[in-house]
Amino acid sequence: MHQTTVAVFKIMTRYADRSQKIRNVYYPIKDWMEAGLVKQSYVDVHRQIVLKTATVIQRQPIGKLSIYDAAQLLAFIKAHTEAILKIRQDDQRQFGV
Repeated sequence: MHQTTVAVFKIMTRYADRSQKIRNVYYPIKDWMEAGLVKQSYVDVHRQIVLKTATVIQRQPIGKLSIYDAAQLLAFIKAHTEAILKIRQDDQRQFGV
């Protein structure tokens, strides 16, 4: 059975102007040049975006995380789960999302 949707995270370049609460849930991509990015970037892990699988497959990816960053991202999410869930709850209360 094929999955019709996938959950993805945004890759962000803006960091310094974000609140400390949000910066705490931005994973800094260590191998950003190897990933094909043009400047230091961050994975915004507090908000997942659900897209149709076909949409993701149709587009040429900008880049790809290194094996190191993929493993570290997973560890980062596990280590920051409580903060991620707190921000999501705050967003639901404030914005209804």
